[in-house]
Amino acid sequence: MRNRIALLLMVFSLGLGAAWAQDQGAAKPEPAKAAKAKKAKPPDFTAKQSPEMAKLAKMFVGTWAADLKFEAVPEMGPTSQAGTGKGREVVRAGPAGNSLMSGFKARSSSGPFSGHGVIWWDAKAGAYRSLWCDSESPGGCDSTATGKWEGDNLVFTAAAEFPGPDQKMMKMTMRQVYSEMKPASFTFYIDSSIAGGPMKRMMTIQYRKQGPKAAAMAEKTP
Repeated sequence: MRNRIALLLMVFSLGLGAAWAQDQGAAKPEPAKAAKAKKAKPPDFTAKQSPEMAKLAKMFVGTWAADLKFEAVPEMGPTSQAGTGKGREVVRAGPAGNSLMSGFKARSSSGPFSGHGVIWWDAKAGAYRSLWCDSESPGGCDSTATGKWEGDNLVFTAAAEFPGPDQKMMKMTMRQVYSEMKPASFTFYIDSSIAGGPMKRMMTIQYRKQGPKAAAMAEKTP
């Protein structure tokens, strides 16, 4: 009789233990699902950098010392005079790397000069676009230019109007060319045609990339 009671108690206790274990298992999520829930992240809407902008970023991002040379353009009146100057340009990648943003400061015989530029890739047009704003533009910014590779040169073309010596508006076509590009230097120049005339050199800038120390000092210089 004692053995039968002991056996019944053992079966009863085993049954309670199994039920308790089942309840515990139901209360906890499966390890795989729990791990998956922890790894869930919100969607990332950041655009991917285009290969066209990755190419430009590799070439131009950094701090550059600039040596400027201006040519006299008689068609633009007596204010257009030959001269030289020095400056620096800081180029950074824009949001998601899909634009380049530059800040330019220089001083020449004509006085201080500052400007900001943006370059981006227009996939629909299959060309680069650029916008330039500077301290000498009465409207703040010039119209956008369109750029394409011509061999090893990146060439932007743009049309603009400006008041001539008699204050009548004159049309001008420009070619803005990045050439002789090397890891630590490149040349930029602008040729222009005024009122349908031949292309003439307006300015040339020789760029030299600055090292970290020189770039840090340039950033602190007002």
